[in-house]
Amino acid sequence: MRKFTFLLLLLTACSTPSKKEKPEPITTQKVMGVYTGVTPCADCEGIYTKIEFIDSITFIKSSKYLGKSSRAFFDMGQWRIQNDSVLVTHAHGQQQQYLYENSGLIMLNPEGKRIKGALADYYRLTKGEPEGKKDRSNEVKAGIDFIARGNEPYWNLEIDFNGTLRFTTLESDSIVSKTTSPVIDGNTTQLQVSEGEKQLTVKFSPVGCINNMTGAYSDYAVEVNFNQGKLESGCGEFINPAYQLSGTWQLASLNGEVAKTDDYAKELPELNFEAFTQKVSGYSGCNRLTGGYKADETGLLSFSPLATTRMMCEGKNKESTFLNTLSAVSRYKLESDRLLLLKGEEVVAEFTSK
Repeated sequence: MRKFTFLLLLLTACSTPSKKEKPEPITTQKVMGVYTGVTPCADCEGIYTKIEFIDSITFIKSSKYLGKSSRAFFDMGQWRIQNDSVLVTHAHGQQQQYLYENSGLIMLNPEGKRIKGALADYYRLTKGEPEGKKDRSNEVKAGIDFIARGNEPYWNLEIDFNGTLRFTTLESDSIVSKTTSPVIDGNTTQLQVSEGEKQLTVKFSPVGCINNMTGAYSDYAVEVNFNQGKLESGCGEFINPAYQLSGTWQLASLNGEVAKTDDYAKELPELNFEAFTQKVSGYSGCNRLTGGYKADETGLLSFSPLATTRMMCEGKNKESTFLNTLSAVSRYKLESDRLLLLKGEEVVAEFTSK
């Protein structure tokens, strides 16, 4: 009888259908944070996408087109939870829906359904930034300005543009040489160094690069050729903030006010920094400008007197305000793809990477 009762209980337990656990509902706190990934691109190597939900309403999105430029295209707007998805509405009105799944986001098609096809798995954004971004302050203090690394095969490169270049591989091939003057051709920078019979050519361009092992993003795609052997590729970045100024920056705000094209005679002002020569050129809204600057890794920045062309500028023009603001700048900060110019501790101008 006891055996029968036991078997009956066992059969009853086995025959009772188990209830499927419902997934926990999405909450604002779960969604908030940073999501990154490389999504498919029709005419580039991929789009490095980063979305940050900074509070319960606002999001900021940046997109970088790999193989073309390290320039980030920014967008922002509002977001809300819709069933099991996150619906973002851009400032210009366009909407995009993402399925929230396994603490990540999956981009959906305009009908709110999963994208199908061979590239379907690549429309996923992972929460958190990829590993690889490290504290490089000690290397900067040691004088290193630029670092790069390649995988399969592994190699490592460190450059002090005012001192020594070091290149190493797992095969014990290495070269330590005084850094030569870089040669700049368009957006490509090239160096050639030698140590005895050893030779190394390095080229890097700001077209964006993804580490194929860690998924970390770097602004520069790097190619190295050691002793005229096989060309190897990798990713690199300037770690000295003074060199991170290199490139073109477009004015986003001036003295706390959003920069508008209507406030200038022609176009929004731009600055182009050449870190190797510490020369600056650009556009002040009507006239061209050129001059010098001094910047260091601690954030100090000052401009020499800037020369400008003398075109007559009709209509509303804040050019003189822009130039006067530059003359008072004493510091700079780099935040993501934004350049902040400060007078003391006050932000007086903000630029976006172009």
